[in-house]
Formats: sequence, structure tokens, C-alpha cells
Amino acid sequence: MANSSTLPIKENREKSVISIFGIPIQTLDDIGRILMIAGFFLGAAALIASSISAYILYRVSNEVQRDASQRIAEWTSKTEEAKAEAARANESAAQANLALEKFKAPRSITPAQLMVIGNAATAHNGTAIDIFLAGDASDMPGLAQILSAELQRSANWKPMIWTWSGIPPFKGSFILIKDHASANNTAAARALSEALIGTDIASPVQVWPGTWETFSGMLNGTPFSAARSEIRLVIGGKPN
Repeated sequence: MANSSTLPIKENREKSVISIFGIPIQTLDDIGRILMIAGFFLGAAALIASSISAYILYRVSNEVQRDASQRIAEWTSKTEEAKAEAARANESAAQANLALEKFKAPRSITPAQLMVIGNAATAHNGTAIDIFLAGDASDMPGLAQILSAELQRSANWKPMIWTWSGIPPFKGSFILIKDHASANNTAAARALSEALIGTDIASPVQVWPGTWETFSGMLNGTPFSAARSEIRLVIGGKPN
């Protein structure tokens, strides 16, 4: 009996490949991984760029703030300096106005000053003094009358007043004593001079220049006698 045999048949089956739109799925998977990696690096770069930008903005903001603060401080300092300068100018103007008002105001002797004058005159009771008003200042007669009244009241001095005309005008006041005047009259003149310090008719003591009996100009008032006194108070115009 004949044996029949079967020949082995090798069946080659090709492995099937899945694709999308004709692109193998493996390729698409690789592309996805690449894009994911690229996205990671792009995100990191964006984060770094954002951090750098924030840092730069922070530094710029600090510099701007520092510069603004410095300028504000400078402006504030200049404003304070301007205010101080304005205050000094106002003070100077006020002092100038006060000095002007004082210059324009007539001279006077206060009650406190009269008390000092009276106390000084008391030690030289009964002293004779001639008062010469030199010039045309309107406040001179009033000053002379006030001073004369106090000297008479407090120490029984014997003042007399004349208007001295025909001489060049001058400012200020002087107490003039006769050369070789008596010790009592010299002391009285110096006491009165010290008492007048600080008043509007402060009067230093000087020796009369020349002969006591003669002088230029003319005295207007009661008949004058040079022998009556060894002390002369000469009141001129108001000093500047």
C-alpha cells in the first residue's frame, strides 16, 4: 500500500502596520515625544525669560524710586532753604522798618531814664547848667524842657535854655565844660553824661574849645551871661 505524504507549507504572513493619514503610528509617537521635549525646553526658556524680565523691572523700579526719592529730598531741601531765606529777608525788612520808624519818631526821655538822671543829679545839688539848642530840629525844645524840669525837681539844678543860631548844623549832643572848671562842676557834668547814656541825647563830656566867654553865632532867649555856669549841654539834630 502506497503511503501518501504531505509537504510542509510555510505560511508567510506580513505583520500589519497601523497608520494614520498614511503616517505610521510609531512615527507619530516619536514626533509627539519630540514635541513634548521641545515644549518642556520652551516652557523653561519662557520661565527663565520671565524671571529675567521681572528682575530687570525690579532693578529699574528701584533705581527710579531711588532717583525720585533723591530728587524729592533735594527739592524739599531747596524749599526749606527758600523759606529760611524768605524768613531772613522778612526779618531784615522788619528791622529796617523799625529803624526807619525810630528815626522818624521824635526823640524823648522815658520816665525810667528821668529817674536815673534825677538820682545822678541829686549828688550835685544846685548846679547851674546852660542848655543850647543848635539847629532847627522840632523835638529839641521838648527834650530841653523835660530835662530841665527833672533837674530842677530832683536836685534843684538851675538850667536855662537858649536857641543857638548862626552856626553850621550838626547832629548829636555834647556836654561842654569850661577849661579849669571846678571839681564839683566837672563831677556834675560827668554824672549827667553817664546818666544820659542810653537816652536819645547821650552826651559825652568835652572841654569847651576856645575862650568860654566867646563863641560864634547868636543865642536867642533871655540875656546870656557866660559867668552863670561852667557846664553847657548842646543839643543838635537827631543822629542817623
